[in-house]
Amino acid sequence: MNIHTARKTRNSRGFTLVEVLVTITIIITLAAVIYVGMKRMRSSADKVVPTRNSS
Repeated sequence: MNIHTARKTRNSRGFTLVEVLVTITIIITLAAVIYVGMKRMRSSADKVVPTRNSS
């Protein structure tokens, strides 16, 4: 086994710390964007006045 194959097998075992941190950062950012959007939707839905069916 030469040096190049030893590096490939060692790196293919799992994720690096940087990859995990980037993934967590992306998930947190998406969750924050969704939370803000849902909050705005709720506040605008609260402003809508329900009307009676006039049928």
